[in-house]
Amino acid sequence: MEKAGNAADISRRIESYNIAVRRMSSRLGELERKYPGHWVALHDDEVVVTKVSLDELFRLCDKRGYQRGGLVVRFLGPDKPIRIL
Repeated sequence: MEKAGNAADISRRIESYNIAVRRMSSRLGELERKYPGHWVALHDDEVVVTKVSLDELFRLCDKRGYQRGGLVVRFLGPDKPIRIL
């Protein structure tokens, strides 16, 4: 199992993820027009995978060597997926 690191490491990763989420949000209109009804994965502000199925999206991301912790993933459609927290 990978260690989380110290507080500074965790803080840097959280801030990096927050920046990536803001980038995704700023491109949301463009992405929704281009990939309606798809899951989209961004890495460093680049669309790396789009799929209708979330399982397929993660399978392809894994195959291409993207670490899940480095991705921002979102569904682009009128119906928001159910999230159980």
